[in-house]
Amino acid sequence: MQGTPPPVDDLLRWLIRAEAARKAGREPESVRYLQRALGIDPERTIGYCLQHADPGLRQNYMLAAAAACGSPRPRPFYLLREDALLGRFRPALTAPQRETLRFVFDLHQKRWDRGETPLPPERDVYREGRAAVVPSSLRVALVWCGYIFCGDVNPATQRMECENPPHIRNSARAAGLGEVDFFAADGINQHGSATVGEELVKLTRFLAEKRPSLVVIDGNYLPTERTIRPEIWLRLKQKYGFRIMAIFGDCYDGNNGGKALSVWGPVSDLSVIFHRYGTAYESFPSPDKVLICPPTPYDEELLASTGAPRDIGLGYIGGVHRERGLFMDVAKHSGIPTYAHLHQREKNKALDLAGYADILRRSKMFFNNGYRDPGDDILTAHIPEAIMAGSLLIQEVGSPIDEYLVPFVHYVPVSNLHQFVATVQFLCEDEPRRAALADQAYRFWKEHYSTTLFWRTAIARLFPAS
Repeated sequence: MQGTPPPVDDLLRWLIRAEAARKAGREPESVRYLQRALGIDPERTIGYCLQHADPGLRQNYMLAAAAACGSPRPRPFYLLREDALLGRFRPALTAPQRETLRFVFDLHQKRWDRGETPLPPERDVYREGRAAVVPSSLRVALVWCGYIFCGDVNPATQRMECENPPHIRNSARAAGLGEVDFFAADGINQHGSATVGEELVKLTRFLAEKRPSLVVIDGNYLPTERTIRPEIWLRLKQKYGFRIMAIFGDCYDGNNGGKALSVWGPVSDLSVIFHRYGTAYESFPSPDKVLICPPTPYDEELLASTGAPRDIGLGYIGGVHRERGLFMDVAKHSGIPTYAHLHQREKNKALDLAGYADILRRSKMFFNNGYRDPGDDILTAHIPEAIMAGSLLIQEVGSPIDEYLVPFVHYVPVSNLHQFVATVQFLCEDEPRRAALADQAYRFWKEHYSTTLFWRTAIARLFPAS
């Protein structure tokens, strides 16, 4: 008696229909079936499609993935275009891919060793801080949200702890500034609160008690009737005599058109941004009051390698945006040992700062990208965090990272999924090369962009010697 055929689950049924529609030339129908499959199990769907022999089905998957993530442009489709030099990624690195990558890495390293590679143009961004002395008597206050998605407009599950306050406070202490007084500004910053008036009274009492010489604020939002406003900061400055340093983590045109710099910059004595490519900086009337530097500050002691084994081949932790999950899924299904922890900044899903640092220290390589829109790629905090933890940075091209680092010497650039997978496979095979590149990046960053140099430069700009 013939056995009963195994049941076909809903996911496989949609995948089979998608494949049949593709073979029949009904492309839109195939894409719709793949969208249904993505809604059931994204991981199994990507595993089925990306390893499929039919390139048409893979392309339809990319279109479906783009539609599923709400992208107006099929960016995943373009990421899957085959690499001109390396071809398609495969479960194992091919001999031509290996030889090509070895030649590229060797060429860049030899040119660097011989002094033939131009140094990054912003390598001396902290030159003012090299001879500066941080006065121990300087009192610093930090006015910043304690949580991401702060304010009473958000449910408690979204109140993820903000990593900036501990990074700023601990790095300032390490640079010789002593203890930094912290005011939790969840009721006056970002989303603010309906009781902003009461919170502003608390802030005034805090400043009157602490009497800081410098107040560090978050400039990464636009004020509303629920938040503190620029004119309030001006009155407080006049009353208590402190200076303000504002840090703009996302000063790019796609973030409120970069308008935050034009709002908070005029009331600040120093504005910290991470690149100059935006209309906000170009139109800012006082460029001498802007410090352009790599993402900073961060707690170097927290990130420092402990010498523990690196048991993760490729790691990523952070937001689900920018097709980061797609990169990590493709790596996983290509046999690369990965750890991916993606979230939308919910407290019950995100790692705390100690857990995040632990994954960084355990990762041999760490993936990052800054894609926002075509022509709009930003520098993110993952760059210094990965480097200072001793993990080799794998960075999607597009951001102005080359102003601070040299590609294939301090980090590894990738421009598509095929190049990404083959390059990571190559470095997984060559641990001495990976470790040497990571160490080279660490030493260069420590020499040119350490957090202590940042604080010394900022203080020298804010309090020039009379």
